Amino acid sequence: MSLFPLLIGACLTSLDGGQRESDRGGRMADLVRRADRAMSTLTFELERSGFATAGGVDFPFFVDGAALDDAPELHRHAAANVAAGAANTAREVVFLLPQDANDDGWPDLTPSMQNVAWDPTEVSYVLLPSPDGSNELVRREDGANDRVLARGVRRFLVEDAASTGFAFPIDTLRITLELEDSGVGDARQELTSTRLVTLPNGTPDED
Repeated sequence: MSLFPLLIGACLTSLDGGQRESDRGGRMADLVRRADRAMSTLTFELERSGFATAGGVDFPFFVDGAALDDAPELHRHAAANVAAGAANTAREVVFLLPQDANDDGWPDLTPSMQNVAWDPTEVSYVLLPSPDGSNELVRREDGANDRVLARGVRRFLVEDAASTGFAFPIDTLRITLELEDSGVGDARQELTSTRLVTLPNGTPDED
């Protein structure tokens, strides 16, 4: 009889530990789903974009989250909350998408039929602060029409080859998205997702 309470306690401890592990696994699965959903949108659009010049501006261009005052006025916003220990929390991207007037999924061409006709709308992915101390990854058009792609974002970086010392090909961008859940202390979980995107029209030196 004296062993019975010990056995019961051991069973309860085991069940509690199993429940905690199950909860952690479920939260990690949720982080994976959130990252995949955001990355799918990011990669789909960036793979349709390309190197373009419009109004004397070269696209894509990048905005350092620590130097928002230097960004074009259209793309300035409140600074993201800085992730603890992060050297850089945000490097945002502004790009153009091809025109598709007949919505057939194929880019329109210029009258000369030589080049892609670019939509003048400036699309950007930016990191905005949240009241809970984290950030939201937001898609914008001309600095407005916000659409949230992910919440609980610690870091968001879009890097071109030059910014990484040419660690990858010049026609490629690297996207890094770091998410966290709402846990506290040791219960907090983080996930980093990284993808490479190749722009379809060559290098910045080409038309």
